[in-house]
Amino acid sequence: MPDRLTPAEFQELMEPWDEKMKAIARERLATNFTRPQLQQYTAQEAALMSAALARLIPQDEGVDLVGFLDATTGNPLGRGDRRPGMPEELELFRQGLQGLEEAAMQRHGRPFIELNGAEQDGILRAVRAKEVQGGAWDRVPPDLFFKQFYRKALHGYFAHPRAWMRIGFYGASYPEGYGWLQVGEVAQRHDRAGGWDRL
Repeated sequence: MPDRLTPAEFQELMEPWDEKMKAIARERLATNFTRPQLQQYTAQEAALMSAALARLIPQDEGVDLVGFLDATTGNPLGRGDRRPGMPEELELFRQGLQGLEEAAMQRHGRPFIELNGAEQDGILRAVRAKEVQGGAWDRVPPDLFFKQFYRKALHGYFAHPRAWMRIGFYGASYPEGYGWLQVGEVAQRHDRAGGWDRL
């Protein structure tokens, strides 16, 4: 498998795909997940997410992970379990973003987006390691926020054809296999899942 695929190589690779998969890939390439207007997050939250995601998933492909998160927050990708007593995903992410800002102010006296890369990395490492306290972190566990936020963003990045080209991924092993999953199938899988404690 090559390290990277060129756009021309990827277009050639798409030729045998069914029309539904081609349409999905073309739409993602055309929009990069960018939305005309965010629906779930404020401009301030979006700026904070963008700064954190630039540290967590460095990329030059132009994949708009803030747009992806805005479109998919609250929509389970995978099992969709929620730890007992924890808020819905949107509130979990909002509380976690507030916690990032609080940690930045406590440690450096400046908002997260004004910190340099090393300082931002330090905040993110502290959140992942549960080495932050107070404020938002009294309402949501920092490691849970980190895990859920990072996992959701990774779903978006690696669902994008530009990321596939970057890593030399040829796409679905049988293209129609990624296009069939509908809301009903997701609900059925969720209903028969074993529950949070079996993860």
